[in-house]
Amino acid sequence: MAGGTTSYHCGSGSHEPNRERNDVWRCGSSPANERDGAGDVVYTRDEVNGNDELLLRVRSDGVESYVNLYLSETGLFTGRYEGYIRLTDANGDGTEIDQSGSPTDWGAKVRHGRSGSREADAAVIGVASGPVTIEYRDSSGRRQSLRIAIDYEPPRITIDTPRHLSSSDDHSPDFIGSFEDYDAGLAQESFRLVVDNDADASRNSDFALDGIAPKAGVRGSGTNGSVSRRADYIGYNTSGNDPFGVVDPDRLFDLGDDSCRNQNVCYVTADRYRDGASSGRFDDSVRLRLDGDDLEFGVDFQAFVVDLAGNVGFSDSDPDNPYFINDLGVENSRERIVPNVLGYYSAHIFGLDEKDPEISTTRSATGYYGIDADERPIPDRRGVMLVFDGPILASSITLDTFFVELDDGSEAEIVDVTVYEQYVFLKLRHELASDATPFVGIAAGESVRDRAGNITSGRELRRFEANDGISPNLMVTLSGGSGSGEGAEGPGQLTNGLINIRVESDEPLQGAPRIVVVCENLHWEETIRGRKIEYDVDDFIVNRDGAFNGRPQEASGTRYMCGDGDDATPFQFQEVQGNARPGEVWEFEWSNSRSASGRLDDGRLRVVAFARDRSRHVRDGEYVQSWGSDSAMFRLDTTFESPLKPSGGNVHPGDASETSEPRPFIILEFAESTIVTLDSVTLDGVEIADEFQSPDVNRFVYWPLSMARGEHEIEVEATDAAGNSVDFDFKFESTQRGDFVLNFVTGWNAISLPADPIDTHIDAVFTDPAIQAVVGWDTEGWRVAVRREGVWESNEMFGTLPSVRARYGYWVKSSAFVSQRVALRGPTYRVDGALPGLTDIPTANGWNFVGVIDIDGDQTEDHFGVTLRDSQNNPVSARDYLGANFIRAYTWDATFNRFEVLRPSDTMTIGDGVWVYFSDGTGIAP
Repeated sequence: MAGGTTSYHCGSGSHEPNRERNDVWRCGSSPANERDGAGDVVYTRDEVNGNDELLLRVRSDGVESYVNLYLSETGLFTGRYEGYIRLTDANGDGTEIDQSGSPTDWGAKVRHGRSGSREADAAVIGVASGPVTIEYRDSSGRRQSLRIAIDYEPPRITIDTPRHLSSSDDHSPDFIGSFEDYDAGLAQESFRLVVDNDADASRNSDFALDGIAPKAGVRGSGTNGSVSRRADYIGYNTSGNDPFGVVDPDRLFDLGDDSCRNQNVCYVTADRYRDGASSGRFDDSVRLRLDGDDLEFGVDFQAFVVDLAGNVGFSDSDPDNPYFINDLGVENSRERIVPNVLGYYSAHIFGLDEKDPEISTTRSATGYYGIDADERPIPDRRGVMLVFDGPILASSITLDTFFVELDDGSEAEIVDVTVYEQYVFLKLRHELASDATPFVGIAAGESVRDRAGNITSGRELRRFEANDGISPNLMVTLSGGSGSGEGAEGPGQLTNGLINIRVESDEPLQGAPRIVVVCENLHWEETIRGRKIEYDVDDFIVNRDGAFNGRPQEASGTRYMCGDGDDATPFQFQEVQGNARPGEVWEFEWSNSRSASGRLDDGRLRVVAFARDRSRHVRDGEYVQSWGSDSAMFRLDTTFESPLKPSGGNVHPGDASETSEPRPFIILEFAESTIVTLDSVTLDGVEIADEFQSPDVNRFVYWPLSMARGEHEIEVEATDAAGNSVDFDFKFESTQRGDFVLNFVTGWNAISLPADPIDTHIDAVFTDPAIQAVVGWDTEGWRVAVRREGVWESNEMFGTLPSVRARYGYWVKSSAFVSQRVALRGPTYRVDGALPGLTDIPTANGWNFVGVIDIDGDQTEDHFGVTLRDSQNNPVSARDYLGANFIRAYTWDATFNRFEVLRPSDTMTIGDGVWVYFSDGTGIAP
């Protein structure tokens, strides 16, 4: 505002300044505050404060397309406005708009900035690959924008030498490598390589760059503080130097140049390069002055460089398994030393070694050969594991380097060797005994060399006795169950209550074996690195076999389950100890638990025995013992259900049923998983158990020579292979077969027979004198018979109709309401000796008059007018009976003297004559 100006305001009050006489400005009764000297221009509060903020809009290609950004004036009338915009990943959990989000969330929220110029008022927006565009209006009101490119890829660093995990006796090692950045380009003089010059042979716990790189007071939200993606990262605590929890490169630069501060940390810089360069190199040596009397040291180092976009790139000793540089969690919490940006896994380590190799006699043991993916020794009863104090040069080890003297004084033959870091594994031709502790030494004239070139020979390293690392061989045998059969149904694999458990070991044990009995379908869940993993009974056994520093078991609070799916129930096993017998033998008698949580249901059960021997050796700084395990399976069966129950099986004839068979089979079927024995079966009080035959497992059949009409009773006593018994009885009635009854109304009736009459002559079928005429049809045409003075005669104009059969329909004229009884052929009984057969119905093109046939013969008695059913008792539809290609079908309603449409979904009725139209004459297969 050019010229002398004065503004008056009322401070933080709510009053506007008022001009009074003599140009005196007041805020109420008090004088107003004056700004900027004398003059005649006065501004109200709105005019003064209303223009000290600017609203901008920030856009990106993230999930949230834009946020508001407030800029606040740095001072009164300075004309300079400042604000903060923080960028974070576009695909994390940062998609939620939250006005109250804390800035320490470091990208966990995407929110709009608040009014004010403090760091806490920062706006946050997600960015995929950029750019970020800031939109605003200039002083003339025109729209303007500022485009900012995004480079979030850090520079890459390659270390050529020293190689990670290498060894050397050179106190002035060369550090050689290169770095590159093809995006924003490298920042000049930003490269540093930090070397730990402190004497430590352990896990480099002093190398935390305290006070140089910012440290975090929090961890990731995953298991053991791990980070599976950026959105899980909680962030650093904020401070004045690190407002948003990111690495401030300026603090990393403050490390000095080519110097060793306090003889503890040394720094290497790179060859000169310009700002924006795409690559650079470093090649320098550092004189390490390590104090102390030790002859071997672990030296770790780390390199970093910054690009022009501010990304910090760190060297990584394991680039195939990258970690975010700000990933504060590690898989093994013991290796998480200090939470800082230089994570443990990204550091490089090499050994400065002037000490001859030595064997750790407490860590070396029998029973191992090779290393698995988790760098754990692999159990092998032919193996011997030698553990040295540092990495061994693999080329210095041959089949002749070591000798192994067995407990009996003989020398074992070594057939293979393998070297991994400080481990040397020897494989023998034959397995070692479980309690073997052979002597091992370097053979005469042989030596062992480490990677630094230090040598140990047999004269310097005397033979030593290897520890017993082989698990004891256990053998579990079962006996004393109630099973009465052989094999799976014998007393060692089947019981309805008790079973004897015997455990034998091939070496002395430390205490008695532990014994548990669990269900065969045992399972539980564990969450590892955020994933749920299912375990079963085999895992339960494996978890109790190997080297442990205590009693092997699952994690506290593990929820064991028995059963599958929705039927699974919680289970808590009970661990017991057996009673000692002479020798390495223990016995125990098992019975089912009475507690609800420990009681086992019927089914396959597993006996698991596990125990440790009396030896021990050191692993990971702890003494461990060798545990062995074995298991045996048996079946618990406490129930035997009667076949009269729905799930127990079946009997024939059924209980309270009727049968018209002259000699019905008596069938007993048991739905029991073990072999059933009939102890007693009586028919009307007469013992017939020995008369039964068993064509299938647990299916017993008896065919009586004769069966009187009337009620009969069967009483049964049976036992299963587990010793469970069942008693039951059932009754049935043997009856005479009934006739099929045709119900006629006065006039014409359209009928059919479900089976052929026993006597097919027309005068034997239609005996009632009220029946006056019968008209039959087949594919040859119409056939007519008329009763004249009690005698059936054929019409000369039509075909003859001497007999009546199933297959086709008949028009029958009756002079009265009558019921005509017809004896039909029923099911083919075994006693008849007849050959069972099937009936088809030939048809012609056009209209056909067909009958309703019951193939299995069980609806051929008093079934006129009932629904036709198949052998599974399901209703038979017109579509299923007539076939899918019929065009139209009708039945005749004699009561109302009309045709009724038979739809495909309608059911067929016994006794109906059916008019059906076919476009072809393929026939019907009922």
